[in-house]
Amino acid sequence: MPEKDLDEALYKLEGLYEGNPSEEYLFKSWSGYAHSVRPVGPLPMTDALGSEGYCRARYQVHGGRRLMMRFDTVLLARAPFNWSGPLREPGIYYYSVQREGEAIGPKSEVTARQAMDLEEFIQLKIDGGTEKTPKAEHVVSALVGYFGYEYRTGGVLARLTAWLPHRTRTLDY
Repeated sequence: MPEKDLDEALYKLEGLYEGNPSEEYLFKSWSGYAHSVRPVGPLPMTDALGSEGYCRARYQVHGGRRLMMRFDTVLLARAPFNWSGPLREPGIYYYSVQREGEAIGPKSEVTARQAMDLEEFIQLKIDGGTEKTPKAEHVVSALVGYFGYEYRTGGVLARLTAWLPHRTRTLDY
């Protein structure tokens, strides 16, 4: 369960997991040897998207209890991108990627929430100085592992699925 003192306005994201409404929270990492894992270091969405990677915990309510359904580990690979678009007000902007052969460019502006679900995006940061200096990066997102959880009635863990690229393990409890 997410830390009880999390400011939901800052950290809580609405989402869907397997077609059902879910609450999502972003974290720096996780700890513990028991399942479900214990998330560590809550992150606001823009901090997560500006990092080298993050973890995403998805919760759903079952039988009146909020249970972790999945815990993803995502890595973000970054490469400088030569921004030639218009300068905007200071802030952070996200764009979907358009490919033409080997070349990439911004396709359309997306929200930070939409960028989280893209395999690649362009992140544009414009500082608040008088020159409005742009810093743009091409960001490629890769799911590198997850824990999936299934529960019995009453919220007792029934099945754990641990996935890594090229390897899946399932434990029935």
